[in-house]
Amino acid sequence: MKRLLSIVLALVLLLSGCDLPSMDAELSAEGLEVHYIDVGQADSIFINCEGETMLIDGGNVADSQLVVSYLKSQGVETLQYVVNTHAHEDHVGGLAGVLAALQAERVWCPVTTYESSCFEDFLTYTTRQGLALTCPDPGTVWSLGSAEITVLAPVAMYDEPNNTSIVLRLDYGETSFLFTGDASVDSEAEMIWMWMSSRRDTMARIHLPAINFCERYPRKRL
Repeated sequence: MKRLLSIVLALVLLLSGCDLPSMDAELSAEGLEVHYIDVGQADSIFINCEGETMLIDGGNVADSQLVVSYLKSQGVETLQYVVNTHAHEDHVGGLAGVLAALQAERVWCPVTTYESSCFEDFLTYTTRQGLALTCPDPGTVWSLGSAEITVLAPVAMYDEPNNTSIVLRLDYGETSFLFTGDASVDSEAEMIWMWMSSRRDTMARIHLPAINFCERYPRKRL
C-alpha cells in the first residue's frame, strides 16, 4: 500500500522515471552527490554540491556518532545547512551530536519548540553556535553550490508532527530530487494541489499510512 501511494503521489506531481533509492545509496551527478546514510528506519541525508553541504535529519540519538563519523569521512568541517524536517526523534535525535561536533551556518526546522529531550538538546547546540532555528515558508529558495533548493511544504498548520515535515525540492541542471521527511496524507494533499505542475526525477522515501487516498479525498480523484 505504501508503495502504491508513493506511485500515486509521483504521478500527480508529474514525475518521470521515479525511483525510490535504498537508504544506503549514494546518488550523484557531475558536481552533485546525495548520500543516504544508513541509520536503519530513521532518516539522514547528506548532500554535497560543488563543495557546499547540507544535512537533512540526523537519525536517532544513538545514530549521532555514526552520522558525525560519516560526515567527517567525507571531509566535512562546516555544514552550510542543517535541516530538521520535523521533531520526531528518528529525524532530530542525532542532530545535537552533529552540531556539537561540526559548525553549521544555518539551521532550518518547522518548529522552534517541542517537548522532548532530544529536541531540547538540538535547540541547545544550535544556540551554542550562535544560531537560531529558522522556520522557512513554502516557496523559500536558496542555493547550494549551483543547485537550487525550494521549500514545498508544509503549506498549512498541522498538529501532527509528521505533517509539519519540511519538504524540499533540489534542482541541479536537469536532475531533481524531492525530500519529503515523513509528510503524510494531509500535508501531501495540500502540497500536491499547490505544486501540481512540478516535475521530479527522484524521490526520497515517502512516509504514508495505510489509507486509500482517493477515498480520503473523493473530490480529488485522479
